[in-house]
Amino acid sequence: MQSDSLDQTIFQYNRLIWLQRFAISGFVTEAISDGLITIGMVHYLLRSRGDVQRTNSALKLLAFYSINCGILSIVCIAITTAFIAILPQTLIWVIFFNCQTALYFCSFMSMYVLSRH
Repeated sequence: MQSDSLDQTIFQYNRLIWLQRFAISGFVTEAISDGLITIGMVHYLLRSRGDVQRTNSALKLLAFYSINCGILSIVCIAITTAFIAILPQTLIWVIFFNCQTALYFCSFMSMYVLSRH
């Protein structure tokens, strides 16, 4: 009887470790893709500068904002990944994951508003 309980505990622990590794690999992939998207956006924005000074200053501002949003997203992903790795039994990582969602939304809306003007 005690063997069944031990087997069940080992199974639950192995399942937790598998889910933890899966989540960490997903967040690392997300951080890499966020970094590549940020680099691509900055390269595209700075490459499309022209002769008009007002347009150039707006493009520089967008590039600066893209870098800031990219860095903030990567930091939130790193904190989320660290909390999943260190404290897998808690849900404290959800706080930073939700902040990351808000960062994506703000980034998208700002790019939309700036593209409309």
